[in-house]
Parts: sequence; structure tokens; C-alpha cells
Amino acid sequence: FIAVCVWDALGFTRQDAMALGPLPLRSTMVIGAKLTALAMFLLGSSAAINFLNAVAFATTTSHHFGASGFTTHFTGAMVATLAAATFVFSTVVAIRGTFTVIGSARLIAVLGSVLQFLFVVGLSCFVILISQARTTRPAFLDSSASAWNPTIWFLGLFEHLRGSPNPEWIPLAHKAVLATLASIFMAAIVSIAGFHHQMNRALAPQPGLLAGAAGIRRTLARWIFGRCSVA
Repeated sequence: FIAVCVWDALGFTRQDAMALGPLPLRSTMVIGAKLTALAMFLLGSSAAINFLNAVAFATTTSHHFGASGFTTHFTGAMVATLAAATFVFSTVVAIRGTFTVIGSARLIAVLGSVLQFLFVVGLSCFVILISQARTTRPAFLDSSASAWNPTIWFLGLFEHLRGSPNPEWIPLAHKAVLATLASIFMAAIVSIAGFHHQMNRALAPQPGLLAGAAGIRRTLARWIFGRCSVA
């Protein structure tokens, strides 16, 4: 939800390219700075939220297991929720970068508004669902949904990290790790592609009222400057 709220800042824009293009900066430096800023934003926002939740969860569930139980439950909850946040955030960045390359600025703006609406609705539905989960088990936590539902993958990662003896959590934990790494890789790739795409757009001439008179302008320039190569 926080990611889609800052939708316009997740990728490179043509204005970014026009401002940064003339500066004596290597493209690797600009891309590295953007990816670092995204990583810091992700860690800063998700850690602040998930740290309090992990402490409360570990305090509530480990009172029979002592300090070692608290540490295990806190570590499992913190790592699993941070990994899940990274997966979702990187996926949103990848979607934003993909539409930067293949779509227009208007399409990107419309998609951002749609995602913001869907995330608000999703959060509202999730709050209602949690309030009903005391008596019924949510369908998205059923084991039959493990093949397609990332929620169960990260639940498996948590259970594996806290030392659950159930072996069915191990392949789910592996799926969570692979999905997180794949989403990070895709976000980085499309961010790099989006940067080069916007740089090319910033350098390309924009169509205007005199776009069709380019040949006339070139002829007039040759007539004025002759064969002067510098001109």
C-alpha cells in the first residue's frame, strides 16, 4: 500500500532523464542511486511496521519457551514479514518499470490509480477477514492454495525459521526465498531498462508544429552555412 502511494517515484520518468542527463554522471551511478533509494525506502517502511508486530507476536506466543523461544519467534516473524514485504514491493516496482518501457505516461498514471484503489479495498477486506478468522479458517491459508498463494509460502518460511518439525513447510520456505529473489531481480532489470528508455525519450526530438518542415530547415541551414562541417 505504501509502495503504490508513491507510485510515481518508483521508476524513472522523462523529467528525471532531462534533469540528470546533462549532468556529468555515469548511468551506473544514477541507476545505483535509484535502486539504493528504493531499498532504503523499503527497509525503512517495512522494518518500522514489522518490528513492532514481531515483538508483540513473539511476546505473546513464547511465554512458555523462555528467552530462546522469544528470539526464535521474533526472528522468524521478522524475516518472513520483511521477505514478504520485499516480494510485494519489488513486484510493484517491476510492474511500474514494465509499463514505463511499454506504455505511455497516461497509462502509467491510470494504472497507479487503479492499484491504489485495489490496495485500499484489499486492506479493508483483509481487516474484515481477520476479524472473522477467530471462528473460521481463511481460505487463503488452506494447504490446497499453496501452489499459487504467496501468503502460504511466507507462512512456510516463518514456520521453518522457528523450527517447526513439520516437513511440509520446507518446500514452501524455498518457494518464498526464490520468489523474493526473482522479484528483486526483475525489479532491478526493469528499472535499468526504464532508465535507458527514458534517457532515449529525453534525447529524442519532440513532435511540434514544425515537425514536418525538418527538410526545409536542413536545406535552409545548408544554404546559410554551406559546407562548414562545424556548423
